[in-house]
Amino acid sequence: MAISGQEIIQVGAENQASGSDTIYDAFNKTANNFVKLFSCASPYTNFVGGNGISTIATSSNGTVQIESTGVQSVQAGTGVTVLEQDGIVTISASGNGQAGVTNVGISSSTLTVVNSPIISSGVMTVELPAMTIEPGIYVAPTVSVDQYGRITEITNTSAIGTVTSVAVTTSGPGLAITGSPVLDAGTISITNTGVTRVNAGTGIAVSGSNGNVTISATQTNTGTVTRVDVTSNTLTVLNSPITRSGTIALEIPDNISLVGNLVSNTLTINTTATVGNLTTAGNVAGAKLTITGNASIGGNANVTGNLTVTANTSLVVASVTDFFRLVPQSTAPNTTQEGAVYYDSVTHTLKCYNGTAWKTITMA
Repeated sequence: MAISGQEIIQVGAENQASGSDTIYDAFNKTANNFVKLFSCASPYTNFVGGNGISTIATSSNGTVQIESTGVQSVQAGTGVTVLEQDGIVTISASGNGQAGVTNVGISSSTLTVVNSPIISSGVMTVELPAMTIEPGIYVAPTVSVDQYGRITEITNTSAIGTVTSVAVTTSGPGLAITGSPVLDAGTISITNTGVTRVNAGTGIAVSGSNGNVTISATQTNTGTVTRVDVTSNTLTVLNSPITRSGTIALEIPDNISLVGNLVSNTLTINTTATVGNLTTAGNVAGAKLTITGNASIGGNANVTGNLTVTANTSLVVASVTDFFRLVPQSTAPNTTQEGAVYYDSVTHTLKCYNGTAWKTITMA
């Protein structure tokens, strides 16, 4: 350590007084220098290092080296704050005075865990365990799943069907279907063509407007009818009159006699029918038919008994072969009735008896 204030003794040339201090001044300066040396001298002769301090003395250059062997720097970690001011370091926990976690680990019976636990710092790795399932695309497979939702086994089925056509049909009325079947891609539309809504009218109550609807009458016992009769000149009436409850049956009689005209698409006669004028676009079939007026038949006339037309005008039919459905026979029937007709299966002609002989009928 340098000592300031040293006094310099002036020494001139040898054996000359010029430029030199006197012996008195030289001794005084020497005395002053010794005073300063003793006043600045250290009372300590040994340097001993304490905890965290070491000393190394080098006599060759008069140097004593003092080194710190303890804490050299303080850095704040997780949950810790460090404040340094004027050489004073303050370390505080940032967890509101609570102790921090010193050991973190992860355990699992279904996952693979690496680097657990962590005592100071580090990264724990959690992975799904490797499975023996072959990765790929499975179509309609059979799959086994454990209680954790993991697929433990998967295999393709041995056979898979391919749908080539999808069709929709209805089992009754009320529904219309369009776009069916679908062979590749498309849309099948189903439309309700029946009742879509039920509204209550006068005297009627309904349970709803659609779905299963119950329809009830709101007025009961409003009538005072005590007897119902049905009569008919052309129909057979059974169970008439009804004085309390029952069913009146109406049937067509076996024998019908009409004074006016009969117009029908198809006429079937079980026994005997007598009509005025007959006009039908369809077929006539029966046991016995008597027409007092004109007859126009557009289809077949299959009469197993007598067919009598008493009008002055001719019988109009589509064609003779369509009109007469007679059993072919090779000989003429034994009859003397004028107007009898049969089909000759030998000559393939239609013949009619004129009262004296059988004549072949030709079409105009």
